[in-house]
Amino acid sequence: MALRGGPELSRRLLVITLCCASESFKDDTSLVDADSDGYAVGGDCDDADATVNPGAFEQCNGIDDDCDDQVDEDAEDAPTWYADADIDGYGDAAEAMSACEAPANAGFDLDGAGDVDGDGVSEMLISAWGVDIGQDWLGAAYLMEGDYEGYVLLSDNVAKLIGQQHGAYNAYKVAFAGDVNGDHYEDILIGAPEYATGMFDSLVGRVYLFFGRGL
Repeated sequence: MALRGGPELSRRLLVITLCCASESFKDDTSLVDADSDGYAVGGDCDDADATVNPGAFEQCNGIDDDCDDQVDEDAEDAPTWYADADIDGYGDAAEAMSACEAPANAGFDLDGAGDVDGDGVSEMLISAWGVDIGQDWLGAAYLMEGDYEGYVLLSDNVAKLIGQQHGAYNAYKVAFAGDVNGDHYEDILIGAPEYATGMFDSLVGRVYLFFGRGL
């Protein structure tokens, strides 16, 4: 009887031993640091890149370097930008900010109380003359539906009026123009004071008129 019980007991002990070793191995995987940056898988958002970890400094590279779910925020190599409100080519040292990309200057100018679609609800025009859309500083004006309080997301726009020439300060000034063409819809004026034309790229500026009904 002892001989028959011995092997059976050994098999049971072997199964228990393998089970416990397997569970212990799975727990240890959370401590793996594949890129040897001092941060294991559980705390490293990219364990294949040693330059990306919670202790890294943010850089202007389009990557979340410090694993805080934000990209290029407070980057240590971000350039300083100076506001040039009078467009004379010289920035104001008192109006400076650091950012990886040139500020879009959203809200630099705005106008309200126009009704371009004739629905009885006023719209609001918001300028963003520094926004990049395919080209640096192409600029755009955003038409927003209705009255707003608090934060406004430009992505909720009804229409986006994009500039034709980069660096022209398109939408530096925006305004509702009244009903210019007599169709009972409010129209829009968009200024681009640095628009250049001619052989020598002379700065002549340009004003765009948009008829409300077509927006």
